[in-house]
Amino acid sequence: MLLGFFVISKVKEQLVEVAINDYKEQQTLLANQIADTLSNNLTNVENQLQLMATMPEVQNIDDTNQCNAKLDELLHVNQKQLGNLARTDPNGILVCSVNRAIIGQDTARYGKYVHNLIDDPSHRPVLGPLTKPAGAHSNVAALHVPVYQNGVFRGTIGGALYFNKFQDEYLKSIKFGNTGYVVVIDDNADILYHPSPAQNGKNLLNPAVLKFFEPQSRMRQLAENVKSGKSGTFEYNLMGTKKIALYKSFMVPETSRHWGVIVTIPDFTFSAS
Repeated sequence: MLLGFFVISKVKEQLVEVAINDYKEQQTLLANQIADTLSNNLTNVENQLQLMATMPEVQNIDDTNQCNAKLDELLHVNQKQLGNLARTDPNGILVCSVNRAIIGQDTARYGKYVHNLIDDPSHRPVLGPLTKPAGAHSNVAALHVPVYQNGVFRGTIGGALYFNKFQDEYLKSIKFGNTGYVVVIDDNADILYHPSPAQNGKNLLNPAVLKFFEPQSRMRQLAENVKSGKSGTFEYNLMGTKKIALYKSFMVPETSRHWGVIVTIPDFTFSAS
């Protein structure tokens, strides 16, 4: 009787292990697909900005009325992917924008990212930190690319990436089992996407969020691994429930930053009873 119970229990454990390994393989493929899709989408947005940077009306900031009118036109065409288009001079001062109220402001008040592009000898594109502006319905991050005129660096053009568009188009419908889901974080451990909208924009390492995870050291290591471009698998407990997750890091195009796609395995694969 005891031997029979042992054999049955062992078989169940083996089935669980097979199920978990099978899910790991499937979710690794899924994580790679999501990472590639997001990376390609960001590349497309960047390419749009690079194209805008070649337009004479955008390059010439001596005629700000013409520049403003062109940005208004471009916003109308590209508003599904970009918002709040703005042009800066070589010193990071906003000289034309679809939001006229910010013209004349130094971009430094919104973060260092534009000035990082300006100070970079190669003037590589930059992606700003995740923020949620007052009155906005979505978390946003600003993407800026350099503008050249006759081969001379003349500042930047950038726009706001609204993450609800990424969510609705690529992530919202992804779910497997009753408890498997996808999370996307950036290299600051800010949550770019979570199936629970209330979590979007929070920082994974904030004590108010971190307290739900055990061991907390694994979440800190996850954030560090994503920041350094690593991928892998990790186990943790979320509010007392065992979880296994895979994560895939990918470089944000033309920047030195990494984002991470985290895919959790459904809870039912853990039960061997």
